[in-house]
Amino acid sequence: MLEHNPGVTLVWITRRWNVVHELNGDLFEIGTPTKALWYKEGRAASRSEVEAAIDNGFPLLRQYAKSKKDLAELENQRIAAMKLLPKERKEMANVHDQMDIVLISTKGNRG
Repeated sequence: MLEHNPGVTLVWITRRWNVVHELNGDLFEIGTPTKALWYKEGRAASRSEVEAAIDNGFPLLRQYAKSKKDLAELENQRIAAMKLLPKERKEMANVHDQMDIVLISTKGNRG
């Protein structure tokens, strides 16, 4: 278990999820995000803040890789995550801050 606080939070909004029952507990399989919202200290996180959080936490995740295949999969996940990062602030200069309301269903959507 990682005890590292990454300093940012990702709200992953998806239309598909599933619960997988394992011997040690339940796992969630989540679908491709329809939206990804990054936060830091109660506000929208900047791209550089998210990059720093990933860069700081990635070495901690690498220590759990048990094989070269695990390391390759971890790197593939990192590459996929980079596509979800927020735009640079200068790209957002003309966009007004907005609050997104996220409703979480306890029944879910396993579509």
